[in-house]
Amino acid sequence: MNWVIERIRGNYLILDADDLDWERYTQARLTLPCSRCHQRPVIVGGEAHDACIARLPSVRFACCGHDRTEIDACYVAFDDGVTLYGPAARAAMETMGGSPPPPAA
Repeated sequence: MNWVIERIRGNYLILDADDLDWERYTQARLTLPCSRCHQRPVIVGGEAHDACIARLPSVRFACCGHDRTEIDACYVAFDDGVTLYGPAARAAMETMGGSPPPPAA
């Protein structure tokens, strides 16, 4: 038996690679709350977004770093191709109205 371990917002989802249950996997990606702040994701256009930074303007994709301990775990990639990491990303998210958590201790 082959196992796939996926980390989703700090939660570990263990799947049988030989018999993937895509419905369960998709449902988990869309509904599992963050293991740190316990907020459920915001669904925008069928995609799950971190609740604290959902709908930031001019952002292609981003991660608030909720479930990570590394200082540079959060990032934000803008539509113009610029990508920021760590404290710079966190500051940009806050400037645009997001509320990312402080880095995990």
